[in-house]
Amino acid sequence: MMNRKPTLSSPLPAQEQPRLRDVLRRVHLRVTLVSAGLAGLAVLLAGFIVIRAYALDNLALIGQAASYTAEAATVFNDELAVAEALSPTIRHEEVSEISIVLSEGQTLWSWQRTDIGAGYRLRHWVNRLVFPDPVVVPIIHQNQEIAVVRLRGDAGGLLRYVAVALAGALACLALSASTAVFFSRRLQLTIVAPLQRLAAVAHSVRVNRTFDRRVPSSTIAEITALADDFNALLKELEAWGDKLRRENESLAHLALHDSLTGLPNRARFEVGLRQAVGQARETGGQVALLFMDCNDFKEINDQLGHACGDAVLTEIGVRISELLGDAHLAARLGGDEFAILLAPLASPADAQALADQLSLRMADPIRLPDGTGIKASVSIGMAFFPDPCADEEALLATADKAMYEAKRSRRRMPPDRVQA
Repeated sequence: MMNRKPTLSSPLPAQEQPRLRDVLRRVHLRVTLVSAGLAGLAVLLAGFIVIRAYALDNLALIGQAASYTAEAATVFNDELAVAEALSPTIRHEEVSEISIVLSEGQTLWSWQRTDIGAGYRLRHWVNRLVFPDPVVVPIIHQNQEIAVVRLRGDAGGLLRYVAVALAGALACLALSASTAVFFSRRLQLTIVAPLQRLAAVAHSVRVNRTFDRRVPSSTIAEITALADDFNALLKELEAWGDKLRRENESLAHLALHDSLTGLPNRARFEVGLRQAVGQARETGGQVALLFMDCNDFKEINDQLGHACGDAVLTEIGVRISELLGDAHLAARLGGDEFAILLAPLASPADAQALADQLSLRMADPIRLPDGTGIKASVSIGMAFFPDPCADEEALLATADKAMYEAKRSRRRMPPDRVQA
């Protein structure tokens, strides 16, 4: 027989779980109603016991008065006189049964309330419950007991008290319920509302990553302490998020830019070239690509050192950025090779004019780390899309070929070192 593993009950979905506001309201209402009900029941029972004791004492007094009133008629065994003497007692006192029993055991006269209906049955049942035994008062004549008055009380007064008490208890319950609802709403404003604001901020942080939000303070010390701790945690998360964002931005910049010159690198340039060619193909525009190479850069590195070579490359990047601004894309492809993408291009003459400006600008001396200067020339090759290059691959190959042709056609000269 296989043993079944116990399974843990999963929590209710959020839409099926009771809300704290409703839970507190129900608990508060139940506690109030139960407390008011128990208090009303205690008062009802205590009043019932007190009134019953009072009714028994009063019944004994009624019996004593009846014995004095009926003494003369009892001595003469006059039943009619007894009835006449006790008629005021029957009419005005809370008595359900009364009789005169002689000492020999014979009943001289008796009377019993004979009301009919459902109310009578209930009243008769309550009479038997409240007054199970009759009150017996002797009739004394010349110091001798000649008869007894046997009477049983009527619970009509108790029933009226119970009815009034029940009505009062129901009114108290209604008032208690109204008071409980009022204080539940006050409780909601005091406890639930601050917790709801905290939950709203937590939800916003989880969904929208709004770490700059803060939970307002409350009038309750514990909730204020919780809000302060939560706000401190949000502040730490915000600082951590800002640091992570800066690091990501730095990493993204490093991934797409050259660390020496600050210009975009080959990966960023290839993306820009692909986008520019695609847009020009759709709109019918033109694109120009300039490849630029520093002449005699190997000799500069070999004769003057890599620090001087880095200074030359950095200055070339600065001068390219100053001439282009943000209008076009310039990149260092690697080593001493640079590329400039002109998109959109108004006319091929604009590309030639920029190439001439670059050549003139590069003729100015470049300051080296030792304080001296050097003149470094560049070779520039150009290619155009869509004529004659039909795609970016042809554009790259044509510009690269034109650059090397320009480099071969120049006269080789050693680096010209001058005072900067």
